[in-house]
Amino acid sequence: MGAKESRIGFLSYDEAAKRVTDVELKRLKDAFKRTSGLSIYMTQQCFVKEVLGDGVPLKVAEVIYQSFGGTSKGLHFNNLIVGLVLLTRGRDEEKAKYIFNLFANEAGSYVVREEMETMLRTCDGEVPLGLKKCFAEGEKVNYEKFKNWLLQNKDAFTFARWLLSGGVCVTLTDDSDTPTFYQTLAGVTHLEESDIIDLEKRYWLLKAQSRTGRFDLETFIPLVSPPIHLSLSEGLFSAFDENRDNHIDFKEISCGLSACCRGPVAERQKFCFKVFDTDRDGALSRTELEEMVVALLEVWKDNRTDKIPELSMATPDIVNYILKKHDTTKLGQLTLEDYQIWSVKSALANEFLNLLFQVCHIVLGLRPATPEEEGQIISGWLERESRHGLQPGHNWFLISVQWWKQWKEYVKYETKPVVIEPSSIMNAVRSQTLLHSMDQVEAKPGLQNFFTAADEKYLDNISIASEATESTGTSLSPLSPTSTEVCFARQHNSSDNNQCFLGANGNSFSQLGP
Repeated sequence: MGAKESRIGFLSYDEAAKRVTDVELKRLKDAFKRTSGLSIYMTQQCFVKEVLGDGVPLKVAEVIYQSFGGTSKGLHFNNLIVGLVLLTRGRDEEKAKYIFNLFANEAGSYVVREEMETMLRTCDGEVPLGLKKCFAEGEKVNYEKFKNWLLQNKDAFTFARWLLSGGVCVTLTDDSDTPTFYQTLAGVTHLEESDIIDLEKRYWLLKAQSRTGRFDLETFIPLVSPPIHLSLSEGLFSAFDENRDNHIDFKEISCGLSACCRGPVAERQKFCFKVFDTDRDGALSRTELEEMVVALLEVWKDNRTDKIPELSMATPDIVNYILKKHDTTKLGQLTLEDYQIWSVKSALANEFLNLLFQVCHIVLGLRPATPEEEGQIISGWLERESRHGLQPGHNWFLISVQWWKQWKEYVKYETKPVVIEPSSIMNAVRSQTLLHSMDQVEAKPGLQNFFTAADEKYLDNISIASEATESTGTSLSPLSPTSTEVCFARQHNSSDNNQCFLGANGNSFSQLGP
């Protein structure tokens, strides 16, 4: 019954597309990608569950899937659209033609009574008494006679009743005023609905690596360390784990990524503050500050080659200076507000924020906001990793030279590492001298206004991201994989012999022939 090919050949995709709005078509495409992943086919199980729902009898659902053109491989998007338009916006004559084709012979010219009765027994368990009238003149009936009988007997059998008597519960639009889970989460974060949908797929992928089935600390640390130092990994986990239940749920990771990567600079630094506030008392004690400084110095050494005054100072001296200049409570600690004021001109704090950008986007899967930002994050990551060199057990992944060149043009690739700092911060860092000479600098009034509107706009526009999924590809279209899928994939399966090893400057170390 409709098992060989689509039974809706009388309705083309172009004609069906005219019956839906651009908004509806985009929503359907997004939903198809969300449920089918990178495949261009939707499985039968997914179709029955996500498209038709529980209100459609299973036997009827199977018939619909096959009649739409579904096979063991799956159902193509174009066929899905044609079928949905027929179910929801098709005329009765079109629906009658569709039902006729379900029962008709291969040529589609007539329906044989015995075959139709067999199909009805399979689906309904019985043959309607009214069917005798349809075949009153013989054992075969053509489309016109079948249509006339069917439109006068819309309740004759389950499928006709469901399709012709208002039983279709499938819609192409959502008229409900109740927001979806994704819309609700987008409303309380700086993320778009599409960002959250993509993050959900990445979240479940990462969570699947857990031995306990929960996204706990044991699962989290190997994902982020390296490049995050072990001394900071637990604090970073706690910054995400808002309710302190020792695992990160999807809402927490979405809100955490929003705060760390997409919010205003004050909110981003607030997230960093939580990383260092290990006892969660709302203040950084001297001990916490010393641990923070040690960790931040290591982050700087890992990510930068240029020198800053703090590198030549002892940790206690750096902490004393920070407390002397920014401890407004005079209790030997930094409050959140104190930390935010200190961090805006601290090269160490901003380099840590830059590292978090890289990890949140490459490892945790936030989508890049622009191609240029994608290029920046990759160049920064490669710069750091190339300085460390290869160690025993490390893997080298090969990518196509042609793909690499195309991608560099696509993202306007820069060979220098990315530094996520506003111009005012960079100027401040360049003008710094040794820390002991800073004591001579008088605090300026109105320090709480520590950045200009232009600086804040610059910071708010910084959103480095790179989508990390599990596929590879060579196209640079919006649907193609981003660079992280190739540069940082954990598995690699490529048949392209035109490959290269990449350095941090984007040049190939060597090429491998066939």
